[in-house]
Amino acid sequence: MRLSIAAFALILLAAAPVRAEDGSEEQQRCVSSCLYHAKGTSDPAYERCIAKYCAKLGESEDDAAKGRKK
Repeated sequence: MRLSIAAFALILLAAAPVRAEDGSEEQQRCVSSCLYHAKGTSDPAYERCIAKYCAKLGESEDDAAKGRKK
């Protein structure tokens, strides 16, 4: 059986993993790490971890610069 180029391309696209954009994957890993080390989302340690380590991961350099100017 011969596959056409289009069919082969569709198979490759379907098998390819979807990649997150704009640092959201890194931010999600950070949030998951905070949750792992806390006793749940209502734990104050979880909120502190998010604020300290994860809050600025999704920001671009322009957003971070604007935040410093305020």
